[in-house]
This record gives sequence, structure tokens and C-alpha cells, in this order.
Amino acid sequence: MVAIKIEVVYLSWKLRLERKNIFANFSSRREDSYVSILGVPLDISNSHAPGTMYAPEQIRRIAESLEWYSFISERDLTEYGLYDEGDLVLYPGELTRNIELISQALSEMRSENRLPIMLGGEHTITLGAQPILGSESLLIVFDAHLDMRDEYLGSHLNHATVMRRIWEGGRSLSMAFIGTRAATPEEIQFAKKEGIEFFTSRMIWKYGSAEVTKKILKMAEEAKNVYISFDMDSVDPGFAPGVGTPEPLGLDPHTAVQMLYSFVGEKLVGMDIVEVNPLRDCGEATTALAARMIIETAIKYGISRK
Repeated sequence: MVAIKIEVVYLSWKLRLERKNIFANFSSRREDSYVSILGVPLDISNSHAPGTMYAPEQIRRIAESLEWYSFISERDLTEYGLYDEGDLVLYPGELTRNIELISQALSEMRSENRLPIMLGGEHTITLGAQPILGSESLLIVFDAHLDMRDEYLGSHLNHATVMRRIWEGGRSLSMAFIGTRAATPEEIQFAKKEGIEFFTSRMIWKYGSAEVTKKILKMAEEAKNVYISFDMDSVDPGFAPGVGTPEPLGLDPHTAVQMLYSFVGEKLVGMDIVEVNPLRDCGEATTALAARMIIETAIKYGISRK
């Protein structure tokens, strides 16, 4: 009997792209910008309210109604540009394989000296950014939750364990959480034991964001690379109701955007905006805020590169 060895052949990520609409209807050549938008409509492990798979297209659509001028930077997006790569066509039901696909895409973009901004999708997609972090990196996480469980509902790989998996695989990795207000005692104990910084939304509300921003900027100075993961549930559901797992007493939009803006610079190697759920959004408030964040980030990053 002849043994047959079956090997899985992975297609290049560029062969698994679907491009329907482009972000903000902003048309530019890829070589004329530093920033790439990549939709990752992963919606496999959400435990409360599925629907994040629709976020990339909804964020693109609502962005068409937003102006390209930034009153924070006092610059226009047309001065720096961005390029929308489209959405990854994911493998149905194969979480690990999809993470590998994301990693392939992000690694190639970074080899081209581009800044990838992922539009999720559930928070698990951040695991795909691990290869581009490198050693001595800082991962800044805006999130109501720590996502540091070892397992959740019998699974070790999902939106509630993603940061634990990243931490375990990190090489001299530092983490700073912003807007924390939902965690188990075990997660808090683990974070404290490992020296993981988390700044609660109550702390920011009580003492202001300036001191927290200063501390995280100090961490960024000591890091080689910075990656930002922005879970939209870090913002209070009164402002951003369209999320997978809403948690009261969150950040207000001005605070969130200003802090995000402060961390964008030439050390930034990637970013994602995750857990937007258009099926639960009210007045498109959450998708509009996510789109605004992308515009502000693209402009600030463009300024840092020129």
C-alpha cells in the first residue's frame, strides 16, 4: 500500500481578498500612502452577540459621510492618504488557519514598510499581529475587558483569552490596558503577577487621562515597536452601543480619541479596531466613531513619517 501524504497548500493572502467598497470612498494609489486598511470579518467565537462580521463594510460605508479634515492635526487626509486592501476571505470555521492568514498579510505589509490597520471582526484577530510585534514591543489595548482568561467556555482560543495567548507567546512584550472595568479575580491576579499594566476607566474618570497617557508614552519610549488594539467596548455603551459585549461606565469619545491620537507615531507597526457590531448599533454611532478613529490615525501616522 502506498502512503499518500496530504499537504495543505495556503494561498497568498492577496489571492484571498474581496474588494467591494473602499474606505470613505477614498481613492488613491497604494504607492502614494503609508497606510493599508484590511478588513477581517472574523465572527467565530463571540459568546454574547454575534455580528462583528458585518463591521468592516459598515465602517467603510459610514466613513463616506465623514469629512477628511482633522481638527486635531489641522491636516487633511488627502495630504497623506490610505489604501484599502479589501477584506480577507476567511476559512469557514477554522480559527487557527485564519489567524495564520492574518499573520501572513500583516507580515508582508510590514516588510513593505506599511502600517496595517485591521477592521474587525472579533478581538481574536489581534493574535494574528503577534509576528509583527517583535521583541521589546508595547501592546496598547483599549478594552473594557482584560481578555486574560486561560480558558472560556471550554475553549483556550477565543475573544476572552486572546490577550493571555499573546502574552504567553510574546518576546519581551509589555502590555498596557486602557478603560478596564470588567475582569475576573483570576485575570486581575494574573495581570498583577506578570506586571501587566491596566488603567481602569474609573481611574481615568477620577484623575483624568493626562497622567495615564504620560505613563504609557514613557513605556512607548522604552519599546522598539508599538501596536494598538482598540476594542470599541472600551467606550461607554451610551456613546458606542454597537459592540459584541457592552460594559457600562466606559470612556467618553473625546478621551478615547485623544489618548489614541497621542500613541500614534513612527514606532507604530500596526493597529486594529475590533468588536464593532452593526446589528446592535444605534444611529450608526459606533461605526462612525470607529471610522473617525481611522481617519485621525492615518493623518497622525502620515505626519510622523514625513
